[in-house]
Amino acid sequence: MVRYDPVHLTRRKRELFAHFVRDERGQLVRRPNIGDRIQLVSYDLWLVRGAHDELRLGLGPKGESLWPTAQERIAQASERAAVDAERAAAEAARADAEAGRAVAEAERAASEAARAATAAERAASEAARAAAEAERADSAQAELERLRAELAALRSG
Repeated sequence: MVRYDPVHLTRRKRELFAHFVRDERGQLVRRPNIGDRIQLVSYDLWLVRGAHDELRLGLGPKGESLWPTAQERIAQASERAAVDAERAAAEAARADAEAGRAVAEAERAASEAARAATAAERAASEAARAAAEAERADSAQAELERLRAELAALRSG
């Protein structure tokens, strides 16, 4: 049994907490308290006087870790959600930047491929011109040989 008296200071011989448990004979025995808290042996919890005289559940060896209230749990969930949202936004920004880099790289690769195709076309054109020039040179050489042979035939005979 626990007696809690938040206005104990207004009267003499009153205490903030009084904690009683039954012994083996069934009699109520007073248990000690530590300032603004008492340990509930049956439940391995502490009752702790909080702000505005509210009772809070404490955990740990001396009840120093308070069980969060509904408002505190909502605030913690909101904080976690905000952190998760910030993390997701940062990840989206990184993904967006990465996509931008990938697009730029793809554009550079497409530009390089276009330059390579233009260079290949020029090389093919140059090769065709070189082949045509070589054919004209062969044709001119053959004509020169034919004329020399004809001149040699005219001189000998």
